[in-house]
Amino acid sequence: MPATRMITLDELRDEFDFLGDWEEQCKFLIELGEELPDLAPGEMNEANRVHGCQSRVWLVPGVRQENGRP
Repeated sequence: MPATRMITLDELRDEFDFLGDWEEQCKFLIELGEELPDLAPGEMNEANRVHGCQSRVWLVPGVRQENGRP
């Protein structure tokens, strides 16, 4: 799997503004998600689960400094 470049909040906001329509924004988020490494089994828990989706989805939020460190 290729190395994943973390997108900044400003870049994400700009990309969403550029895409405009929610379907394109959703496709973009899916593409970003496909570039991420798989979650560890312990991260797939109820606290990280996104409720209301047809698919089973988990998000593990986090903030990283520009140097990539938590």
